[in-house]
Amino acid sequence: KRWPVGSRAQSAIQSVLDARRQLPEGARITEVNVRTEQEVYTHLVGIRNDPWHPKSRESADHSLPYIVGAAALEGRITVDSFNLDRVLDPQRARFIAECVKISVDPALGGADAANLAEVELVTADGQRAKGIASPAKGHHKHPFSVDDLSEKLHESAAAVLPAAQLDRLAEHVAGLEESPNIRELARFLAGDNGL
Repeated sequence: KRWPVGSRAQSAIQSVLDARRQLPEGARITEVNVRTEQEVYTHLVGIRNDPWHPKSRESADHSLPYIVGAAALEGRITVDSFNLDRVLDPQRARFIAECVKISVDPALGGADAANLAEVELVTADGQRAKGIASPAKGHHKHPFSVDDLSEKLHESAAAVLPAAQLDRLAEHVAGLEESPNIRELARFLAGDNGL
């Protein structure tokens, strides 16, 4: 998974971030329109207790309205996106409750469903930007690239290891297929960081 939420929300995050990149910096988003598969809707909206008003980290990271709303506001999704102060922030809560709309599109599902979602963002001045519905990075139809893995590693471990060490770790892991030296990797992870 690319982002720190369940697999059913990955395509929606990818789509909202793609749409957001199409808008000018500082654009004020007033609508987040999501079309998704029935399975995604059921799991992240239908069976949830008031998904437009999560009250905890756990309810937020299982709420499609919160996840896409946070991604639209922040331009990213990280573990910090689910900190309780952000989840309960009154402005964020109002944005999610008033601006995020979710519907089911049967055309997105099917036998080989990839938890697809398409997100359209609308700004206060009427601009529209749409992210396509496609399998998210990490799905077997859209495997991670080395750069994707490195980006995720840096996001996930920045609080634990310095950037230079993360760069070396990413390079080492990226080379495992060509020259798998597990002993070097194990030594590096155990603290012998002379790679």
